[in-house]
Amino acid sequence: MATTVIHKLITLTNRFIEADEYRTSREIRDQLVADVFPLLSPTMRQEISNITEYNDVLKSVMRAYKDKSCYEQEAIAMVIIRRMRRGERAVRDDEALLAYATAPERRL
Repeated sequence: MATTVIHKLITLTNRFIEADEYRTSREIRDQLVADVFPLLSPTMRQEISNITEYNDVLKSVMRAYKDKSCYEQEAIAMVIIRRMRRGERAVRDDEALLAYATAPERRL
């Protein structure tokens, strides 16, 4: 039960940690995770790594594409992560994902 609480805490704080003048958000997150990682199961460790990676990429996309909707920003972040992870195999599906995310009927 304690590891579940720790896991949820890290998962929730991952999205809201902001950098200050002394450390980047990645450094702050890494310190938080390093303090509690030994208590987590391998599955939880992998999930936290995936969430951290997604949040980092999404924040970068949000800064770079301020004019895009949140759906488009999330789709772009997913495409970037897929390309980093799977290379050419994922590239085939990327155009369809972006077309779906940016379709006129998806815009509010």
